[in-house]
Amino acid sequence: MNEDRILTEAMAEMKNSPTLGEMLELGDLKEQPGWKYLAERMSRIREATMQTLSRKLLAGVKVSEEEIAYQRGYVRGVIDSFTYPERLEKEFERAAERAYARAQERLSEEDGEEPTTPGG
Repeated sequence: MNEDRILTEAMAEMKNSPTLGEMLELGDLKEQPGWKYLAERMSRIREATMQTLSRKLLAGVKVSEEEIAYQRGYVRGVIDSFTYPERLEKEFERAAERAYARAQERLSEEDGEEPTTPGG
């Protein structure tokens, strides 16, 4: 089986994604102590934001829908940024599994056999 072809197909399936080299760098980034520190700190941002809004509401301060929407968007952006490497890795794994299955299917068709599943 041609591993390069599987890799090429998997990367082609992931439209608008970083290159393989960039994906590897993002994977390495996750292991850096500074990234781990920031990711842990940012993972608590949702709770802190909700506590701040709750305190304002309990104190009788009027909180506008715009402020709530802004805070919600901010939290989503932070979480999205810090979960991007993991989501990208999972997306690539799924694309690689599909490319592997297609390669197995092509081989089976050439041999006139039933395709096998990855790992089986």
